[in-house]
Amino acid sequence: MKALKIVLLVLLGLVAIFVIYLSTISGDYKVTRSIEIEAPTEWVGSYINNLEKWERWSYWNLVDSTNVITYGDIREGAGANYRWVGNETGEGTIELLSVEPGVKTAAMISFLKPFSSQMNSDFLFSEENGVTTISWENYGSMPFFMRWMAGGMDAAFGNQLDSGLIKLKSIAESELQPTGGKVLSISQEEVSGFSYFYMPYSIQISEMSPDIYSNSYQGIYAYLAEDANTVVGSPACFYESWDMESGTTSFRVALASTSSKEGNDAVLKDTFEGGKAIKAIYQGDYEGSGLAHNAIEEYLNSNGLEMNGAAIELYVTGPADEPNASKWITEIIYPIK
Repeated sequence: MKALKIVLLVLLGLVAIFVIYLSTISGDYKVTRSIEIEAPTEWVGSYINNLEKWERWSYWNLVDSTNVITYGDIREGAGANYRWVGNETGEGTIELLSVEPGVKTAAMISFLKPFSSQMNSDFLFSEENGVTTISWENYGSMPFFMRWMAGGMDAAFGNQLDSGLIKLKSIAESELQPTGGKVLSISQEEVSGFSYFYMPYSIQISEMSPDIYSNSYQGIYAYLAEDANTVVGSPACFYESWDMESGTTSFRVALASTSSKEGNDAVLKDTFEGGKAIKAIYQGDYEGSGLAHNAIEEYLNSNGLEMNGAAIELYVTGPADEPNASKWITEIIYPIK
């Protein structure tokens, strides 16, 4: 019995020492990360001020596949809010407290589980020469018995902010479109198959240039030679991959043809089988064609459809036919299952 009392006294002493220690330190913390995004502040802010878009770039929404989000009545601007529940992320709410366009968006994150606490989450914007610097500041105060964690918040939390900002940069820059282009139509239909000759490329996105396409088409025509009159339809390109994070792309510059030739080491031959597809008709400069790709991806997501092969661009009207780029017509085809 005496030994038990001694153990209890020791434990009480340790608790007292721990409480005294906690009373001498601050539970306040602040974790800040920044990144430059090559896009106007208004464009970057649209990914912050609409909570539905957080699902695409926020680290915590991407890291936990069990996350279930329930939105409030307001989803964009001051007052927008949602509640999340996830096995790894716990449970809590996010609310946008205020929005100063181009300056600051202030949010409050309230954690309910595994423990109760609140954290301010502010986004600060500045722009110079079309490049936006966004600083993401998260700060608050830990509950009394968790004050000891405050000093390690930057190391534990900073990488998660970096991950979210890097994803935000990738999405915002890839989806920024030049003005003038427009999607004339988007529909689901059956498309016909065809045989084609092509020249393949796997390069950095930054290395892409109009010369790649023109030189490839010339190379294919040169190979076909006496069979050049077998080329049918519009010049095409099959985009097999487009990875903004690594900055790489793989594609085939192609011409449909009925020639019986088999191809060689430089000019290859393949067949597009056709079938069900989503097709968008885009009008405008090629640099803005991402507008149509984004529209198709939204159509796929909204209708629960999946791609089944490379995305195809058919250049119905181009610089050889029309000097005014705003009048160029491109058909974009996404085969689906």
